[in-house]
Amino acid sequence: MVNILLFVLIIGPISILLHELGHCFAAFLCKADDIELTIGRGRSLVSVKKGKLRVNIKQYFFLGGYSNYQKMDSFHPTEMAVISFAGPFFNLLIFFSTCSVEHPAIQLGSLFNLWLCIINLIPFNIAMQQSDGYKVIVNFWNSVR
Repeated sequence: MVNILLFVLIIGPISILLHELGHCFAAFLCKADDIELTIGRGRSLVSVKKGKLRVNIKQYFFLGGYSNYQKMDSFHPTEMAVISFAGPFFNLLIFFSTCSVEHPAIQLGSLFNLWLCIINLIPFNIAMQQSDGYKVIVNFWNSVR
């Protein structure tokens, strides 16, 4: 029971936060004017703005996350592909930097980050929900046409 709570309340949300930070970091490098990172669903518990970045933490912080970014001159498709790829790439970096640590909680987090990377790179477009993998493919295709 403790492992489940550890995963749901700490490891999962931190991994999702790092995934979304990957998108935000890439958006910052691509000179986004506004960047918003939201963790969870429900009513807002905390909302902090620092420069271009706004971070929102919601009541059910363990139920996923998302990021939004805008630029006055719209993003080039290559920039959008890079931003979309950055979240899964951060998860992959976390996996490789933690996979050799011999602690059960770290191993669980490491494997979850690998899972997040793989799942997010599977391309799908269902009911207005597009995976990072789908966005990478579409934007890369649009940049080479």
